[in-house]
Amino acid sequence: MKMAFRGSAPAKIDDRGRLKIPAAFRGFFETAPLVFITCLAGPAVLIYPMETYEREVEGNLDSRAGLNLEPTSVLRRLNANGMAAQVDGQGRITIAQDLRDRVELVPGKTVRVIGMKTYLEIWDEVTYREMEAKETEKEIRHGV
Repeated sequence: MKMAFRGSAPAKIDDRGRLKIPAAFRGFFETAPLVFITCLAGPAVLIYPMETYEREVEGNLDSRAGLNLEPTSVLRRLNANGMAAQVDGQGRITIAQDLRDRVELVPGKTVRVIGMKTYLEIWDEVTYREMEAKETEKEIRHGV
């Protein structure tokens, strides 16, 4: 059975810009600690296991080349805002300052780590709660 990131957990960014990956997700990185950290368009940092990023993100973009989906533009933005990193022996990962600034991840403040099947989203807790409230309100208006 394929492992998937599910659920969410609070965490903190330390003064060195390191996220301690919550225990619920840490096991995924024990045998494959290399990751790709990026931010595309939203207010969250995305953390992919490197193998997943290569196969599912880069591979899918390669397969869409020529289908009028601008894979080069998407890949450029992912890489311009991204970096390879390694989860250390204590389950921490350093998120670059420019990515932290872009999504307002402040050392010492609570962040929300959300499992999205094949990757993790890292949100500022307040920003996440505001987005969740807006989406809930929209769903109620539309009868979802």
